[in-house]
Amino acid sequence: MTALSELQRAFWRYRLGLADGSECIDWAVARLVADEERNDLEIKLLAGATKYSEIIPLVETILRRYGGESIDESFLWGKFICELHSGYQAGKIKIEELDRFLSWIYDALNYPSWLVMLSRNCEYAIDVEPFVKPFQEEFNYVAKLWQEAASTEEFMRNYDRNISNTHDFRSR
Repeated sequence: MTALSELQRAFWRYRLGLADGSECIDWAVARLVADEERNDLEIKLLAGATKYSEIIPLVETILRRYGGESIDESFLWGKFICELHSGYQAGKIKIEELDRFLSWIYDALNYPSWLVMLSRNCEYAIDVEPFVKPFQEEFNYVAKLWQEAASTEEFMRNYDRNISNTHDFRSR
């Protein structure tokens, strides 16, 4: 099935409370229009869902049926970091909000080394002005890598801790 990864991402966002589930319903409507799944009952039911509680079992059935791979949460969190970066750059997300999100992501991913400098710099930048620039440099670096990555493995191949270390106020 084409576009299954889009459903996985929309479902993941819904399950984490980052979206209201309408993306899953919109996905199903688009699949019905394309009719690549030949009148799949669960896709029809998902497209017509009126209660968001109906979404979870329907999406889980669709993902199982079409052999959806397990969701790579690291990759999805990385793509979410790109969304946070865009929001921050546009002035829609304040650094205090970013700190809460990054702490949440850091914990959810079990403290990955690639997130150490970003998370720490964000926390310090809230109260210590000299950390703002290193935070922004690290945020730009990490978001760019996630934006360009097609997988967690690709991100990890391109991530260089030595570059992150240059985004430390003490190294200036």
